[in-house]
Amino acid sequence: MKLVIFFFLCLAGCTGSSKVKAVRVAPAEVESTVSTISSGTVQAENQAVLNFGVAGRVAKVRIKAGDKVRRGQVIAELENVDLKVSLEESQKALERGKRLAGAR
Repeated sequence: MKLVIFFFLCLAGCTGSSKVKAVRVAPAEVESTVSTISSGTVQAENQAVLNFGVAGRVAKVRIKAGDKVRRGQVIAELENVDLKVSLEESQKALERGKRLAGAR
C-alpha cells in the first residue's frame, strides 16, 4: 500500500502542481453474494464405447478423470480370481491329456 501512495506522490510531482493531497487508506470489508439457479441436462462432448471380453467387477482403475490415454493403454483391470482358477483347471486337464496320450 505504501508503494501505491509513493507512486501517486511521484505522479503528482510530475504534473507541475506543488499541492499534494494526502488521503488516509483504511481496510474495509466487501460483501458480495451471487446466486444462480439453473436447470438443464449436462452431456459429454466426447463419448467412448467400451467393450470387454468378459463381464466382471472392476478391481483397479489406472487413470483419473482428465488424463489423456492412448490406443491400447490399460485403463482398468477386472477382478480375475475366477479366470485364474479356470486357467489352472485347464492347464491341469491339458497335462492329464498329454500324460494319457503319451501312455498309449
